[in-house]
Amino acid sequence: MSRFNNGPYSSVAVMKPQQLRSFVPTCGPVAVTVQPSDSSRFKLQPQAPEDGSTMLTCSSLDQWRSSAADRYQGLRVARPIDPTRWQSVTNQLSDIHGEGMMESVHAQVIDLDGSTGEDSLRQQFEDAANAISHGLEPELAQLVSQDAQALASTTQKLVPQAEQIIMKLELFDTNSCFRWHQDWYVCRAIVSYNLSAMDYTADSNVDFHELYNRGTNDAITHDKSRIRAANVGDMVLIKGKKYPGTGKSLVHKSPEISYDCTGRV
Repeated sequence: MSRFNNGPYSSVAVMKPQQLRSFVPTCGPVAVTVQPSDSSRFKLQPQAPEDGSTMLTCSSLDQWRSSAADRYQGLRVARPIDPTRWQSVTNQLSDIHGEGMMESVHAQVIDLDGSTGEDSLRQQFEDAANAISHGLEPELAQLVSQDAQALASTTQKLVPQAEQIIMKLELFDTNSCFRWHQDWYVCRAIVSYNLSAMDYTADSNVDFHELYNRGTNDAITHDKSRIRAANVGDMVLIKGKKYPGTGKSLVHKSPEISYDCTGRV
């Protein structure tokens, strides 16, 4: 089954056969990627970390900007979504774009200028988010657009020196990042809208010689019971190697492939 991603106020997208995700929301996935230059409703306290300084689970995107969040390699706002709710949309997109792909269904590049006013920047984020969600079912389009705008805004505030934000809605199939790895981005904010989201683990559970020398997933991790997962609907910030803060380089991967009764991914 293809997968759709989305998050509660972050950016980046991706979709797998049949999965959809977004960068700076993901619907299947939607994601927002910040390139180097070289918010929500509840106000609870962040939960205890799952494993050292690996992932901090927060109750709102606002907490991503707290001083405590800086030392974590990843940040997360848990927001449960029925993993099958948008599966039909993902399947339709998979039929249109073909299987075996990892493809951006829509992508928008936002060039950042330090002199751009807050209102102008907010309008750019809104226009880009509406563009990547165009053509989706109305309820899903609204969710993806809102997520993308929130993630883009939060990401820009976390890395104000960034020169560019890439906002994507992506569809993932069997050609995804199933091997453990670290990103060479500054960071990615992602949300998955269907099927599954992402796996991650602590540095202490990783054999970095195997990670950097083409080792298998089984050889890279010491203990499978220490592998954690973000869920469909969660908003996740993955800090890459170029992130300017203390915590960075989260080790993560796409989940194992799942198939439905018809044999679709």
